[in-house]
Amino acid sequence: RKLVYYINRALAQAGFGEARIYFRSNWESKGFIDKIVETENWSTPVTLMHIFKSNLNYKDKVIWTHDLHLPEGIRIEIWRDINKDYKDELKRRIEHDKSIPQYLSPFTNTDKIENLNSVGLIKKTEIIGWNIIYRINIDTLEYNNLFIQKEYRKNIILPIALISRSVKLQIKNNITNFIWLVDNSDLRMLNFIYRKIGHLIDSDVLVMQTTKRLK
Repeated sequence: RKLVYYINRALAQAGFGEARIYFRSNWESKGFIDKIVETENWSTPVTLMHIFKSNLNYKDKVIWTHDLHLPEGIRIEIWRDINKDYKDELKRRIEHDKSIPQYLSPFTNTDKIENLNSVGLIKKTEIIGWNIIYRINIDTLEYNNLFIQKEYRKNIILPIALISRSVKLQIKNNITNFIWLVDNSDLRMLNFIYRKIGHLIDSDVLVMQTTKRLK
């Protein structure tokens, strides 16, 4: 608690108006953080993300490994095989289009991308979405960069089709575990997960945030 106090004081002296603590619901220190929130006038924690974990022991029960019908003119390709010109054009769009957050860019941390099952969604010659996968360790992949261009998001089939293709490729390569992140504001995706595959999830960890105004 003293450490938090001194950090807050240092931030205030440096001119910062707010302090934030990010934490996960399964951390051993969560009880300590809850106590700080209760006694030190921090805001009620809010959930930012869900981290789901599952494994391929459930592969025969999962509907997402079935083929899904994509709208006409839209196709899925393995990310590493997508035409370089398409990728260069996407880079230019990301630089100028503020609707694509930088943290969702498929061109960051490229050395950690798992080439076996990262995929892109293409309409004619334009990349309109992607599911970029990162390897955590030898038997676990992390699905934390799923993006669909805004004008195509009403079609829930598109993100599910991307996930489906990635999972099928993971099964083919016999990589056992996978985790994936979903924004807490993405209610459609969360509802789909809880209704359709909730019984296949090994864990649902919350990424949370609490804040405090600094004097």
